[in-house]
Amino acid sequence: MLHGRLFFEAYISSQVSVDFKIVEIGSQNVNGSLREVCPSPVNYIGLDFAQGEGVDVVLNDPYKLPFDSETVDAIVCSSCFEHSEFFWLVFLEALRILKPNGLFYLNAPSNGFFHRWPVDCWRFYPDSANALVHWAERNGMQPVALESFIGDRSAGTVAQGGMWNDFVAVFLKDRTKLHLHPRRILHSLQNYSNGLIHGSDQTLRFNEREADFSLIQSQLEQLNSYAQALEAAKLETAAAEKRKAELELALRELVDSDAKREAQLDRIFAMVRATNESIATLAKATNESIATLAKATNESTATLAKATNESTATLAKVNHEKQVMERLLAETKASLKSANREIQDMQTSRSWRLTSPYRWLGSKLRRLR
Repeated sequence: MLHGRLFFEAYISSQVSVDFKIVEIGSQNVNGSLREVCPSPVNYIGLDFAQGEGVDVVLNDPYKLPFDSETVDAIVCSSCFEHSEFFWLVFLEALRILKPNGLFYLNAPSNGFFHRWPVDCWRFYPDSANALVHWAERNGMQPVALESFIGDRSAGTVAQGGMWNDFVAVFLKDRTKLHLHPRRILHSLQNYSNGLIHGSDQTLRFNEREADFSLIQSQLEQLNSYAQALEAAKLETAAAEKRKAELELALRELVDSDAKREAQLDRIFAMVRATNESIATLAKATNESIATLAKATNESTATLAKATNESTATLAKVNHEKQVMERLLAETKASLKSANREIQDMQTSRSWRLTSPYRWLGSKLRRLR
């Protein structure tokens, strides 16, 4: 619907009126209808081979359109030409019924899966537009392809109706009316490839691989990327496995080390318990020794005090006796001194000298005894 809406905006919006006649070839609403994006008011007529939603006229002959020549302002056709066995005949018939300044919007797949309705015969590239123009020229007409291109891939999966790249072309019946249609879809469209605009030899956003091969190339690159990522993941996995083995070995060694350390700790704890028991025994013995020593010390102190007291008393007695003896000695010395004076006095006397021999003899006799 995107490209149909852009066609209406670029070529039709400024011309709409109740008398403006638009004919849609293949109008049955299967996956959406161009009628939904057409501006109003217009006289919109839908044609198809069978009755259905969006069909106003059922065709008896797909190659004969039930309109007089040059009576239609615009014709639109989406996802129909691939199912027409002789689409070039439909193209000539469309040009016949268009007014000289009439436009033909054609949308058909450039790729996609096989889908019969009731047949599936064709796919289209941008040059198909010029081929149709050349075919019309051979039949005495002078149309012009205003533009053609391959649209961006539709969203969604194949099952959801996505993954299609549509060929889009806009034709003007009479090339002498070019000045009436200056705008193009490609002037505003961003996502497309291999765009052709009348009057230019340049192919816009050229892509020789087109959608399918571009997708294949993209998928191959993505697969290569996945393969590289997978190879890298394998290397990382191998490195991780190696690291895991190393960690498991380290864990086993750690467990063994922990077991050894636990056994060593048990031995240390046993030694500590034994040491504590020895300390307790030593402390008990020490306390007993201290108690015994204290008792002995107390007894010795008492004995020593008693002895000291007795010694003090004895010393006092001895000192007293000493004093007595010193007094007696002093008295004796005084007596002796007095005696010595008396002796000296005697010796100096005459009688002492006369009796001296007798005293000597008496002394000898005393010794003999």
